[in-house]
Amino acid sequence: MFMYLCIYLLTLNFDFHPPLFVLSLLGFLENKSVMQNKTVLAFLDDVYEDLELWYPKLRLEEAGYALKCAAPEIKTYAGKHGYPAASDLLLKDARSEDFCGLLVPGGFMPDKL
Repeated sequence: MFMYLCIYLLTLNFDFHPPLFVLSLLGFLENKSVMQNKTVLAFLDDVYEDLELWYPKLRLEEAGYALKCAAPEIKTYAGKHGYPAASDLLLKDARSEDFCGLLVPGGFMPDKL
């Protein structure tokens, strides 16, 4: 349910930048001593929206978080504009207990998953 709420909030047309919203949410949780793990999971498949993966990835790494990309297969996927991204683990092996957040880039990727 929480995942669907996050996806819904990120698709609304607000005047905030979704990656900054994610960082703010993670910062709030961190200040409340709720999370110990600083690893974020990102879903990945062909034809993902390049900037919706790479911009949050770079910002999260600047903030001290690690990003793992989960996909149906371990391989390199191409974004809508050709940027490659390699998957780190299989979707079936990803466990919610191992991650403090979820990044779902747009494009045609969510429809394919």
